[in-house]
Amino acid sequence: ESSTPSVRLRFSDSRTRTPSSHPSFRRRYATMIRPLVCGARCRSRAVCLLGLVVVCTLVLCAVVPQPTAAFELRPEQEEREASWLEGRFDWRRVTGRVLKLPAYEITDAHRERAEEINSWAGVEAELRLNGPSFAALLGAVFAFRLLVTKFWIRPTARKLIPESKRRKSTGRKVELTVKQRQKEIYRFECSMWEAIFYTLSFCYGMVVLAHEEWTVWPTTNIWMGWPHQPMSGLLWSYYMMGLAFYSQALLSLLFLDPPRSDFVEYLIHHLVTIFLIGTSFYARIPRTGLLILLLHDAGDVFLNYAKASKYLGPKWEHFTTFSFISFIVTFFGTRLVFLPITIIPSCYWEAMQMELIVPLLGYMVGALCVLQCLHIFWFYLVLKAVNRFVTLGDADDTREKDD
Repeated sequence: ESSTPSVRLRFSDSRTRTPSSHPSFRRRYATMIRPLVCGARCRSRAVCLLGLVVVCTLVLCAVVPQPTAAFELRPEQEEREASWLEGRFDWRRVTGRVLKLPAYEITDAHRERAEEINSWAGVEAELRLNGPSFAALLGAVFAFRLLVTKFWIRPTARKLIPESKRRKSTGRKVELTVKQRQKEIYRFECSMWEAIFYTLSFCYGMVVLAHEEWTVWPTTNIWMGWPHQPMSGLLWSYYMMGLAFYSQALLSLLFLDPPRSDFVEYLIHHLVTIFLIGTSFYARIPRTGLLILLLHDAGDVFLNYAKASKYLGPKWEHFTTFSFISFIVTFFGTRLVFLPITIIPSCYWEAMQMELIVPLLGYMVGALCVLQCLHIFWFYLVLKAVNRFVTLGDADDTREKDD
């Protein structure tokens, strides 16, 4: 009889029953307290970096001379630069030498339209005209993602994603837990959804570009006739679809998707992209936006197919390698060569030769520079993945590792 109370006493004093180790407390911490703490840290970090980006953009726009007047070439350069107008890509663009914008007639209708774009009344009229269409397309993109994921991507993932994974270091197969396999399935869903959308968007964008009357070369064609550049129904729908998709991506990043190690970089990218699409659409320079969207869609197609096929096991290894190599080549050519050497200089040096002033042009150039910095950062991560693949035979996406 005396032994029973002592046993109970020792059990009650045992450290295994402390509140910090109680199973219910652990569940509450994992589901309630920890996400709040981590989310607060992540949000504060995001706010600080976003503030730094905004300050740097404002400083850049203040330091770089704004196109307040038509840019004129010196008389001795006119004859020398005239032949360059007929050429295509030229390395001299790197040194700051630009194409001379051909003269076009500026009528009173051009000036009235430019004044309307530069006024708050024009902003309100644009919101009333295209706001409902944008809201409808945003809902349609969310609905399309839900339907495609539920009825096609998720069943495919559950069927094809293996239940075991071979470790690169030992070569042994390791059975995945339910939680690990669910995480693999969810990442496959996200990557496959983006791969499908970017494929459709890139193909549709090429159709839009083929139906346009202007050509990419020379790049001065982007600005000819502004602000009375016709916007076809195909171009309008492509623009609205891109704006709705990146708005959906921003909302998903903030409220639906699990945290990523590059959450802040993605947040900045989506905000800058939405700003560029919206301002270029309102400022009536959709030709620039069409080219920038196409350049980005081309690389994202291969990237997301490579990420999606990586989760399907060794049977898809050759397809993953092919997609990843295609992504590296496309990313380098479009975002690190063509965009900074051709499109960004055209958005400033050639646009500032116009007699009429494009609204928010300096801020758009600053946003493009921020976007280019993100491209350099992501290419650095790509090179790290290539180095890890060559040395260890493992090319996991560093951005998707748990925080």
